Amino acid sequence: MKGPNGEQRRGDTVQRAVQVARIATGEAAEQLPEPRSRKGGLSRRGALSSERRSEIARGAGAMSEAGGLSPSPVCGT
Repeated sequence: MKGPNGEQRRGDTVQRAVQVARIATGEAAEQLPEPRSRKGGLSRRGALSSERRSEIARGAGAMSEAGGLSPSPVCGT
């Protein structure tokens, strides 16, 4: 079974429970995905000049001050 990003997913809850138990006992290694935000930030930094990034940030700041952008809510508050 594949997830939305092409990653492998276990189709059965019992299989997943067995996998969690194996990780907990050290029989299997936990495989963590690489954080995607880090790769996106690096590619954006390489694709845009520092002047263009500053220009985008100034525009976002102006929109925020004018009330055009609302802050995203934080979970649990």
